[in-house]
Amino acid sequence: MKRIAYRGAAAGAAILTALALSGCATERYVDEAVAGVQSQVTANTAKINEHDQRLASLDGRVTAVQARADAAYNLAAGRFVSETIADETLLYDTGKFMLTDAHKAQLSALADRLKSENKNVFLEVEGFADSQGGEKSNRWLSVRRAYGVYTYLRDQGIGLHRMQVIGHGEENPIAPEDTAMGREQNRRVTITIVG
Repeated sequence: MKRIAYRGAAAGAAILTALALSGCATERYVDEAVAGVQSQVTANTAKINEHDQRLASLDGRVTAVQARADAAYNLAAGRFVSETIADETLLYDTGKFMLTDAHKAQLSALADRLKSENKNVFLEVEGFADSQGGEKSNRWLSVRRAYGVYTYLRDQGIGLHRMQVIGHGEENPIAPEDTAMGREQNRRVTITIVG
């Protein structure tokens, strides 16, 4: 009986030792895993702090740049006023939008003047039509006329950033539509040179 009790005690002790050892291994694993996570958290916290410092620095720079821009705007307020320097007008036949030789000569002379004398001006190229025909077709016709001028000036070396194109259709007539002469005046492209 003593032998059985001894064996039982020995087996119990062996089981307890195994459990204790396995508990130590599990505790060691947990400790290592926690240490790894803690080091990763520490590294991420350092990166976040570095990022926050960069953002604070950028925020300070942006504030300084905005302050300089506001000061420049206040200094220049009212000093830059655009004014019309000149107007050029091209007249078209009914339903036509192609440039004639006379138009091309007029535009070539304008382009030469712009390249030599007025390098810092802006052009508003506006196309118009008379009231003959439908409203949509007149709008399209006015746009085609304006873009024809725009394209020709571009090909002559005038920068695209210096031109704006608008097609008005039959809106904004400058002469009465009840006469042929009035309608002729309304079939036009006006180039406004703004400085």
